[in-house]
Amino acid sequence: MGIEWISTQGDPKLVFGVLGAIALLCTFIIVGTWYYQRWKKHRRFIEELNQLSLEEAEGNALINIVKRHAMSEPVEVLYSLRVFDELAEKEMNRILSLQGSQEIKQKYIDLLYTIRQKTYFPDLSNHAPNSA
Repeated sequence: MGIEWISTQGDPKLVFGVLGAIALLCTFIIVGTWYYQRWKKHRRFIEELNQLSLEEAEGNALINIVKRHAMSEPVEVLYSLRVFDELAEKEMNRILSLQGSQEIKQKYIDLLYTIRQKTYFPDLSNHAPNSA
């Protein structure tokens, strides 16, 4: 007495081919969903970034930094000063370890500081200090 609904008859190549196709389809769905979610998070980051008063060079630099460090939630860098500072520290360490002139490195670090000021302290960065 055996299980009636399982049949051992049939071409094993066909069975493994169908199982392989199903596994491949599942893999494509999972990977596609992962890429879609990542794309949606990046689009949200870009939309939030466009709300800030950053210049094009500053915005592009921040986009490149977020891509380079592969953040799972890129929009967090705009909401959390701590997250931004951690990311900026990694980026400064990377820049300082590269070959190049000190002047170029200093300009890039100044750019990071400008992004920080405009993102988290927009009231302070829009006003010139009072001269008395």
